[in-house]
Amino acid sequence: MTRLRVRKTAYAAAFTVLALALSYLEGFIPISLVIPFPGIKLGLANIAVMASCFYLGFGYAVGVSISRILIGFLLFGSVTSLWFSLCGGVFALLGLAFYLRFLKKTTAMTGVSVLCAALHSTGQCLACSAMFGFYVMLTYLPYLLLFSVVTGALTGFIVWRMLKIKIYQG
Repeated sequence: MTRLRVRKTAYAAAFTVLALALSYLEGFIPISLVIPFPGIKLGLANIAVMASCFYLGFGYAVGVSISRILIGFLLFGSVTSLWFSLCGGVFALLGLAFYLRFLKKTTAMTGVSVLCAALHSTGQCLACSAMFGFYVMLTYLPYLLLFSVVTGALTGFIVWRMLKIKIYQG
């Protein structure tokens, strides 16, 4: 294994720990007092996933995202949360891949973050629809998409600021 690969793997592990910590800490933010919809989160763990993509590459971002979901499930999750997280995470990763392939030169960091947040919400609604019926998605998805614009812009701004600070010299 080359030194660069070892370094990238160590950084990927650090991004995974950061994603887990942000996900855990997010549970203490009383967002439900302001937004009366269940399941709405700020998506702070996505900061670590997106940053790992831009610092290390898409493959490492996939590893960080899936690792965070699986470890989070083992530490403080349920089978339902695993299903919802996997569906949302895979959809967000597909959005990130689409951005890297087609939109990288034309779209700002906040734009890709909003795209990923919206796709994450769509993936979770599809998971919910598979469990409870399609009507759930039709009624709940518009609210989640509206909130995804706000949270995606926030996380995108944070990642943009992180990229301005050279924390990784690959």
